[in-house]
Amino acid sequence: MKRLIFFVVIFISINCNLKSQNLKWRDIYDCDFSKKNLDLNQDINCIDFFQIKDSCKIDALITWNWTSIPKIENIDSVLKCIDYPRIAERYKISGKILIRFLIDKSGRIYCYKILSELGDVFNQEAERKIILFRFSIACISNKPVAYEYVIPIAFQFENNDKDKKKRNK
Repeated sequence: MKRLIFFVVIFISINCNLKSQNLKWRDIYDCDFSKKNLDLNQDINCIDFFQIKDSCKIDALITWNWTSIPKIENIDSVLKCIDYPRIAERYKISGKILIRFLIDKSGRIYCYKILSELGDVFNQEAERKIILFRFSIACISNKPVAYEYVIPIAFQFENNDKDKKKRNK
């Protein structure tokens, strides 16, 4: 019983740490959301975010004073652990999935949207692994900001030795 309680406490503390902070519309730096009749102190709803953000037009070329440039800290290790789905091996599909992220001011994934799909099994594999991405904190003029990131995830079918032998015969 003590072990069960111990594991429950650890699980709850891990889940609390994985939750990102609530973002407000005012935390997004590259669009004047007040023109969209939004309350800037309202939490961002992920369902609406990408559609509203895409409708935003930036009037002039803006040069941001980045003091900490946004980047993915562990992209190589995450991309290495993404597996080609076994169920798709029969069809030998190769391609790329584009995933668009909204990263909060602490560098955590706030929400994401799959921009280009390759099929359900590939999308599910990508969704399982994207939680592993760690993003740096981005700052403009030493103030942490939320930002967007687009990541391509490539799936390449690789023939195994049995397939090569069959073709050589």
